[in-house]
Amino acid sequence: MINVSRGKVQNEKDIIDYIDNGRLSGAYLDVFEKEPLPQNSKIWTHDKIQITPHNASVTNEEAAVPQILDNIKRLINGEKLINQIDIENEY
Repeated sequence: MINVSRGKVQNEKDIIDYIDNGRLSGAYLDVFEKEPLPQNSKIWTHDKIQITPHNASVTNEEAAVPQILDNIKRLINGEKLINQIDIENEY
């Protein structure tokens, strides 16, 4: 199983149970039901679960800096910002 979407779409207890019962061979998890993942979670030490870093990419400074400067100008001028997060859709 691979999950790089949202932690809310998985049930970690079921994932662990399915792996331990042989119904899943393993899991690669990028997100969790509770973030940050609690230190006492079995996921940290499970030998058939891999944790991947939750980063889609490395920021390209040449692309990011002009966007940040543009948004600062937009904010000062009361204009709509670009690339805003849609909190209702969680992205």
